[in-house]
Amino acid sequence: MSKKKLGFGCLGLIILAVIAVMLMPGGDQETEEVALPPDVTPSPAPPAPSFMEMVEFRRGATDVQWEQYAKEREGNLVEGWEGTVWDVYKAGERFSVTINVADETEYLTTADLQLTTDNVEAANWSKGTPVRFSGRIKEVGSALGEVTDVELEGATIEAVNQ
Repeated sequence: MSKKKLGFGCLGLIILAVIAVMLMPGGDQETEEVALPPDVTPSPAPPAPSFMEMVEFRRGATDVQWEQYAKEREGNLVEGWEGTVWDVYKAGERFSVTINVADETEYLTTADLQLTTDNVEAANWSKGTPVRFSGRIKEVGSALGEVTDVELEGATIEAVNQ
């Protein structure tokens, strides 16, 4: 067999090996979503600290510490928080509700929590209406060293009877 034929044969084998590696599962570097077995449930999202706990953390944290803390709050569950209606806006077929959640005895008395709801009763709420709500934190914002806003997703809200 000539050296030329042997060289082409080796080159052909190398090309086949490269193609085989590319066709192997995982060879293309794409990741697949793996389904959990039916008897395994994903762990629930951690509960959110209270609003005032977030305020206290922010007041003692550097900007770097706050950015990390705020990012870690994303997805946390807010359950049974209370506040008062600041405003209600129409958002398509839904309502966007801004809620004041700050402790009125604190220096900062207007910290907003923003959520969107299907609850048609929101159209009847006046400024100052007490409400209770739950949902997942989408984002926590701050300005000038204070927590200024919290945005929820997947929220439920209801007026609280006084």
